[in-house]
Amino acid sequence: MSRWIGVAGAETIVLCFAHQNPDTGISSKTCIEPWFKQIEEATGGKVKIHPYYGETLAKGKDMWNATKMGITDMGWAFHGYWPNMTPVTDVVSLPAMSFKTAEKGSEVLWKMFQNTPEIQNEFKDVKVLLFYTSAPYTLITTKKPVKTLEDLKGMKLRMTGGPPTEMVSALGGVPMLIPMPDSYLSLQKGVIDGMGAPWEAGHVWRFYEVVKNYTEVPFPAVYFSIIMNKNKWNSLPKDVQDAIMSVSGEGGSKFWGKNFFDIMKVEAMKNSAVSWIPWPLSC
Repeated sequence: MSRWIGVAGAETIVLCFAHQNPDTGISSKTCIEPWFKQIEEATGGKVKIHPYYGETLAKGKDMWNATKMGITDMGWAFHGYWPNMTPVTDVVSLPAMSFKTAEKGSEVLWKMFQNTPEIQNEFKDVKVLLFYTSAPYTLITTKKPVKTLEDLKGMKLRMTGGPPTEMVSALGGVPMLIPMPDSYLSLQKGVIDGMGAPWEAGHVWRFYEVVKNYTEVPFPAVYFSIIMNKNKWNSLPKDVQDAIMSVSGEGGSKFWGKNFFDIMKVEAMKNSAVSWIPWPLSC
């Protein structure tokens, strides 16, 4: 999908980037587009990113294979769509982890990747540019507020695959695997009673229009990778690779965690005229 464009005697490498979220989301403005600019500046203009937002090039659930096969050069991969595909990395999605912010979770995950051959092996088919996590999820519900663990019994909750699904089952809820773009209608029509979600998603997908209750609990965080087709990566000049990684890796991971998730909480809470219940729930 990438192409080369001659500019004033030089060649500019244009790389396609596929993303699930719409370009109108605040996270696209606060995180994704600034990161594209960082790449362009780090490479001295040798690389430009052409984004395909809103699943226009690849569906979110298909992103791993779309990037691996070269349908897109770069892709946003949400690993909650693929339970058990990266089981060692899934440790970061266990409930009640000690980190409280997405920036710290993203730093932790990148360091795990660097120092754990088993995690590296799970990503051997692609080039990982960075990882980022959410902060621990918030529980949002449409009608019934969750004030006790007993309130969770039988509730149909959208959660991601892996440890989050197992947690909901253990608490007596009914986990539902629904893609994020389909969650609004599922909430609105009562297909689900609620979901675990980051504040960023509540704002970008306008869940505040159909959700009344927010309960902050030690739910799992979820994780993402920004990946690149391995053949395309190997075709890039070494200086371009080094420049891209200078704004990726640990620093890029922390940037994405902070600017995709952490700074969104205050903005999202402004839109949420809700019943807000902090942890701990009573047993």
